[in-house]
Amino acid sequence: LKGRTLGDERAEKHVARIGEQVALANKIVTDLLDMIRDRPLTREPIELHEVIGVALADVRDPPGVRIVVESLEALPPVAGDRGQLRQLFFNLVQNAVQACGETGQVRVRGVKEGGVVAVVVEDNGPGVDTAILRRLFEPLVTTKENGVGLGLALVKRIAERHHGSVGYEPRNEGGARFVVRLPAGSA
Repeated sequence: LKGRTLGDERAEKHVARIGEQVALANKIVTDLLDMIRDRPLTREPIELHEVIGVALADVRDPPGVRIVVESLEALPPVAGDRGQLRQLFFNLVQNAVQACGETGQVRVRGVKEGGVVAVVVEDNGPGVDTAILRRLFEPLVTTKENGVGLGLALVKRIAERHHGSVGYEPRNEGGARFVVRLPAGSA
């Protein structure tokens, strides 16, 4: 279609919109399949700062949103599936960026808690509405106008498949804080 619309600005605009919607539909189907598949994890020793760095490179952030990364390189390795952990951190950071709107700050920091590695993702957006807190990690629960509600459900599933957890903690200074905890140690 793109080749047939050259020079027709209106047609090019419609074809671009169709492409965006196809990409969105593809993402929804992929997320649904990831939720229901029980593909075996490819466990390998993973440096979280590397995986999170790859995830951050894919995040679409407006010029007014600043992403700050702290203390990730000091974390010990974890045993996990590189692709799935990248998806987990991409979803959390992308949600945090979207919560900020056009301006704000997202902070990603690592903490060693005994035999557990914790990665904290927090933003200074409006925080999570108390009406949906109980259902926050359920599939199809969303507060976004164009959201589908699979991102946090997928985050929870990936964390649990890695023998870890994810939780929400309100921030006194406003915004949201999600903490992912994974067992430290290599495969």
